[in-house]
Amino acid sequence: MFNESLKVITILRYLLIIILSLPASPSWSSDNTASVSFLEGSAFKSKNGKDWKPLSKGHSLNVGDSVKTGNKSRLELTLPDGSKVRFSENTNFKVEASLFKDEERSFGVKMFLGKVWAKVSKAKKVSSFEVKTANAVAGVKGTTYRIDVEEDTSSLVRVYDGEVVVGSLPIGIEGKGRKPEYVPGPTEVPGPHEVTREEWTYIVKSWQQITISPIGIASKPVSFTREEDRDEWVAWNQEKDKS
Repeated sequence: MFNESLKVITILRYLLIIILSLPASPSWSSDNTASVSFLEGSAFKSKNGKDWKPLSKGHSLNVGDSVKTGNKSRLELTLPDGSKVRFSENTNFKVEASLFKDEERSFGVKMFLGKVWAKVSKAKKVSSFEVKTANAVAGVKGTTYRIDVEEDTSSLVRVYDGEVVVGSLPIGIEGKGRKPEYVPGPTEVPGPHEVTREEWTYIVKSWQQITISPIGIASKPVSFTREEDRDEWVAWNQEKDKS
């Protein structure tokens, strides 16, 4: 009887040593990938923009992955901190940053076309959560907002909760695609030169919106109403946010 009790005590000691030696579980997942948590219709990902492979629920996205959604499709990503990022049909984007460690967050996507809806969890420490377009960047800490990017690269940002800082991207415009112009007389024509975008930054608050033109000119934030915001995409996201 004594020997059996001694064996039990010895086993319990070993178990305690093993448990104490295990690393503490972080409050956020150590995985730096974005997981496909919902997919309706079709979506594809690529590393080089050529070899597109089908996405399915449960698949992961890493930095450098490009994604496009098909007609009548919707895609939801769940991040390690619990944030949700959803994309509408005929949307094209690229994951540019994804790092979650010790409650520090760095996540970013570049939107080329389509619609994105973000419900961002609040971070306790250093946080960077950015959605870029061709001519602007929106950064938040914890909020709900959407961005629509049109084919002409103009975009619309609408904020539903919290605040979003929207600013111009510090890049130049080379004036590509301009039609040839007639220059009268033997006047000197300036050589090629870079024209930088005007720098601007706005804080867009709850139930405000801002529009950015194809050449990077932004309107000042203005209010929008629930009535003018009614559409199926918005209603679906708001319902998903409740779950």
